[in-house]
Amino acid sequence: MPALVNPEPDGSILPVVLLYEQRRAALAAGKSQPAGLPGYTRNLNLNDGPAETRPRLPHAEDGSIRVPLFSDLKRHKMGADLADTLAQGTDSPGVAVPGDEFVTRPLWGVADTGPWLHDGRALTLTDAILMHKGPGSEANEVIENFENLEQDAKDLLHKFLLSLRTPPLEAPDGNAAEAWRGY
Repeated sequence: MPALVNPEPDGSILPVVLLYEQRRAALAAGKSQPAGLPGYTRNLNLNDGPAETRPRLPHAEDGSIRVPLFSDLKRHKMGADLADTLAQGTDSPGVAVPGDEFVTRPLWGVADTGPWLHDGRALTLTDAILMHKGPGSEANEVIENFENLEQDAKDLLHKFLLSLRTPPLEAPDGNAAEAWRGY
């Protein structure tokens, strides 16, 4: 099966379908973090107690924290079909971002953010994926890989994307720790 994402900084490829399957198995077992997922050393479940009101993300010895955003946070050329007619200004005088370049949005929370794309023209996640293909788009090869997947794999990808929800700030009963369980 072709890989759709390359989330690991060391260049290893973890197909998004495998990510979904690992996350699904973890959620079924009552955990929020799949055991053995590369790069993760702790789950996001909270222990009871006043000091643990937010989830813990794994951190390196230097104190840096790896956040599972599912984004490279880089600008990419998305081609003429997705381009804005005007270049976007920046904080640097005289520097503008071309209308066909966009920063990769984090997929963490994508299930809660539709409609999709920068202007809301994609009404489904599949539409959003397919609309990345077009003249001059850096995503063409990835979209062709998606188009060549078996329907079962496409369905698993869709379920995985729908599992990427934004954790609630607070549970209806006011228990913030409980609101984060399962994320």
